Amino acid sequence: MKKVFLFLLLAAFPLRAQASESAAALYNEGNRLWKEGNYSVAAGKYEEARLLGVRDARLEYNLGCAEARLGDVGRARLAFERAARLDPGDEDVRHNLGVLRKSVPGEQEPLEGGAFETLRSAYGRLSLGLIAAGMAAAWGLFWIAWGGLLLVRGPRMRAFLGVLRLIAGLLLAGLTGIFYSRRHHLSRPVAVVVESGGVRAGPDPMEREIHSVAAGRLVETGETAGAWVEVRVEGEFEGWLPQDQVESVGP
Repeated sequence: MKKVFLFLLLAAFPLRAQASESAAALYNEGNRLWKEGNYSVAAGKYEEARLLGVRDARLEYNLGCAEARLGDVGRARLAFERAARLDPGDEDVRHNLGVLRKSVPGEQEPLEGGAFETLRSAYGRLSLGLIAAGMAAAWGLFWIAWGGLLLVRGPRMRAFLGVLRLIAGLLLAGLTGIFYSRRHHLSRPVAVVVESGGVRAGPDPMEREIHSVAAGRLVETGETAGAWVEVRVEGEFEGWLPQDQVESVGP
């Protein structure tokens, strides 16, 4: 398998408070093993912590680093994608994910530079919590301006409060649109191909192969049929893969 070279900086910070003591112990043990170069066992410890229900960007990031060291592009991509969903603004996660994408055969290259790419990158950094906080602030500002208009009599101050109310209203409307757009984007059933294979025309190994997909590709999933799942990449292919070759990124 093609070796992946990434900026692999271990996130050695403790897990957040909701992590159980056993999960935290597994995470810390994984960090120790990673620093000793025992990446395989470290990845196992991180995965055990995940199975205890921990959803933490640091844990996913470290798991991705360990899998990348082992040359497992598919599972490294899966972990980095999960980390990016949990903390979309983390620059280390975004960097490693960007480098990893370039190593995946068939992956579409993102546009470089330009206003559109700048906006797309900024949009990708927004978490739903951050957008919701902005909506709450705009909502509060709107009602402060509205209340001020009921109390203030000076024409200049009333004009200022009127403009402030308009800006707050527009900001609230814009953020609301971004919030629902982002939520829709994150709710798509997205998965990572963890094992290279042939996409079949139907959910049967005897169906003709319509496309060859490499480990590490990000796909959307659809219906399931027995041990098969429908996968697609818009404008490229749509077919079926065995479910054990695909793993969901999750909410």
